[in-house]
This record gives sequence, structure tokens and C-alpha cells, in this order.
Amino acid sequence: MTSPHRIRRKSLASLIQLACLFSFILIGVLLEKDFLIPFLFGPQSTPLGVLINGFILGLLVLSFVANLGWLLVNFMEEKALRQFMLNRDHPEGDPLARVSEKSLIAKRYRDLMELEKRGSPIDQGALAHLLASRLSLRHLFSEYVASILILLGMLGTILALGMALMGSSSLINSLENIKGMGAVIANMSTALSTTITAIVCYMAAKFSLHLVIASDRELAYAIEAITTHEILPDLSQRVDTLVPKLQSLLERLDQLTEGLTLSQKHLRDTQGQLSEGVLSLGEHLQGVTKGIATINANLEKGFRL
Repeated sequence: MTSPHRIRRKSLASLIQLACLFSFILIGVLLEKDFLIPFLFGPQSTPLGVLINGFILGLLVLSFVANLGWLLVNFMEEKALRQFMLNRDHPEGDPLARVSEKSLIAKRYRDLMELEKRGSPIDQGALAHLLASRLSLRHLFSEYVASILILLGMLGTILALGMALMGSSSLINSLENIKGMGAVIANMSTALSTTITAIVCYMAAKFSLHLVIASDRELAYAIEAITTHEILPDLSQRVDTLVPKLQSLLERLDQLTEGLTLSQKHLRDTQGQLSEGVLSLGEHLQGVTKGIATINANLEKGFRL
């Protein structure tokens, strides 16, 4: 039997890990701000580098916010699971008391009750697949961000190298062109900064995405465990209580059928007796008719005499 105290607080642990990651990044930025800020957005950076680095960091922040939101949602889902299990300790009460109507466990319970009411077969595998598909939709944005971060770093590197090659062409014509040398160095710095920024942000985004996926899997496992060990046995017990009632109803139907059969037999016997009575009455009437005819014939003979 699943206990509310045994439901793991995976979302809380994931929130703590995400907070530690964010704190680690923030501390690193603060400690190395004299190097990182000029390296990413300083005078040596080109407008292209500032744009791509800023876009990469913005996507990372949005991914963090999205993952943080889903972890908070999972935290509330686990709270609803624990409340549902506490309600199970009082069978006479409402299992969904103080449980959010929008929670996954409340929707699962209502779906199972609706299937039982309709008399439809319950396929837990199909329900689990629907739940997994619904949870996977949460990761679309974070997965998209994680997949394009490296591509953005490669794009910045390629564009910066292309611009560096264009600037180096002026150095071939004039070795004293200091401005062209500065452009080459700036573009090479942009290529390096965009690559490093994309790699670091990719690792951070991938780790936060992993925390959300692990929390979703733990949540799905808890819902399926409660469904298997708590809800479905109650439904089977309700079906078991219906079996004796159906048997007694069938026995009564058998008795009623036997009574109807006996009634039909009595009706057939009565019909036969009535048929015999009608035949005997017909024969008696024929005899009476013949007697009347004989009397009439004798009377006619008497009047003639």
C-alpha cells in the first residue's frame, strides 16, 4: 500500500538543484565579472558578438524560467498526491477533498470513475501513455532551446570568422593597416566568445531540462502506483459486490420463468377441458335437436289422424 509519506519529493530536490546551479553560475559571474563582461560585451566584441551572446543568454534565462515553473507545478502535483492519500485513510469522505481539481491525480480519478460508470473496460496502459504524452509536451520549449544553443554558437563562430577573413584581405594589401588588424582580432574574439557562451549555456540548459524530466517521471510513477495499488482495487471490489446481486437477480428470473411455464401449462390444460366441454355440449345439443324433430314428426302424425 502506497503511503503519503513515501511519495518522493523529487520536485523539491530538483528545485534545490536548480537553485544551486543558478547560484553557482551567479557566483562565477560575480567573481569573474572583470573578465567576462569585457570578454562578452566589451570593446573587443563586435556588434555581431554582442547580439548573439545576448540572444544565447536570453534563451538560457527563458529556459530556466520555464523549467522553474514546471518544477513548481510538479511540487503542487506531489502535494495533491499526498492529500489524496491522506483522504484515503477516511473511506467515508470524499477522496478529492482539498485536492486541486486541475491536478493530474484528480483528473485520473474522475476518468476512472467515468469509465466505471459507463461500464467501459479500464486500460491502464493507455492511460499511462496519455499521461506520458501530456508530460512530454512540457519539455518542447526547453528542448528547442537546448538544441539551438550550439547552433547559435556555431553560427556566431562562422560569421565572425568570415568577417575576420574579409578584414584580413586588407592586411595583404597593406601591412601597416592597423585598423584591419584590429577588426581581425575583434572578429576572432567574437568567434571564441560565442562558442564558449553557447557551450556553457547548453550544459546549463541541458542540466535544468534533465531535472524537469526526472521530476516528471517520478510524478508519473507515483500516479501509476496509486492507480494500481489504491484506485483499481476499489473498483474491482465494487464489481465483486455486484456479482452476488446479479446472481440473486438471475435466480429470481429463473423462478419467474418457471412460474410462467407452470401458468402456461395450466392454461393449456384449461383450454383442453374447455374444448372437451364444448364438444360434449355440441353433442348434447344435437341429441336435443333430434328429439325435438322426433316430437314434431309425431305431432304431425297425430294431427293427421
